[in-house]
Amino acid sequence: MDNNIDTINISDLASATALVCEGIFPVNFVKDPSSPKIEIVFPLTKKTNQTIEAFWLGKHKCVSREYYQNLKMLKNRIYSLKNNGE
Repeated sequence: MDNNIDTINISDLASATALVCEGIFPVNFVKDPSSPKIEIVFPLTKKTNQTIEAFWLGKHKCVSREYYQNLKMLKNRIYSLKNNGE
C-alpha cells in the first residue's frame, strides 16, 4: 500500500457503502481502543468527494442488491475487528 496517498476516515456505514458501490474500496479500518466505533479509511480522490456529496444530497444511485451486498461485506469486516479486538 502506498503510504503517501491522501485518505478520509468515514464512520457512517451508509456513506461508506455508497463509496464501495462506486468501486472506491477501503484501504484500512481503524478502531479506537477507548470506543466501540470503527472508522473506515478510503483514498481521498475527486470521485470520493463527488460520491459523498451525492450521497448526502440524496442523489447517489446504485443497484439495491449491490448496495446490500456491499453493506454486508463492510459489516462483516467491522464485526470481525470488534470480536478480535484489533
